[in-house]
Amino acid sequence: MPELERYVLTLLGQLDMDLREAAEAYELNRYLRRLTDFANEDLSAFFFDIRKDSLYCDAATDPKRRAYRTVLDVLFHALVRYAAPILCFTAEEVWQARFPSEDGSVHFLEWPELPALPGDEPLGTDWADVRSLLEPRSRSDRARDAARRGGARRDVHRRAGE
Repeated sequence: MPELERYVLTLLGQLDMDLREAAEAYELNRYLRRLTDFANEDLSAFFFDIRKDSLYCDAATDPKRRAYRTVLDVLFHALVRYAAPILCFTAEEVWQARFPSEDGSVHFLEWPELPALPGDEPLGTDWADVRSLLEPRSRSDRARDAARRGGARRDVHRRAGE
């Protein structure tokens, strides 16, 4: 499995531990914040941004694409179960869309069992360095997006005033 996919599974393992601790302490705000941050920062802004072209451009038999799809499946099973206590109806709707069943439910499932990845401890520091190099690009992307939204708002106000 490529190193990036192993790194994301390592991050998922850390998320799993954090969510277990928050749930056991009944700290639902921390639980939700950690889950949201993982989805936004680790997945959307980092992992999906790097691997998005793999699904469309790589051959179906390409090992990198197959590893990416495997990680997506692990993420799906874990994240839907993590979301179920907080976003009850949404999690159920997502689960039923993928696994339609009249008698099955995401709420009947146990906490996810994550795949073991022996020897992945050094991955965190290496990929943290890569992420720090990508941070200036992320900040500039956010500034560009904010400027675009601001321009769109000005256009709406101009049209409304006409």
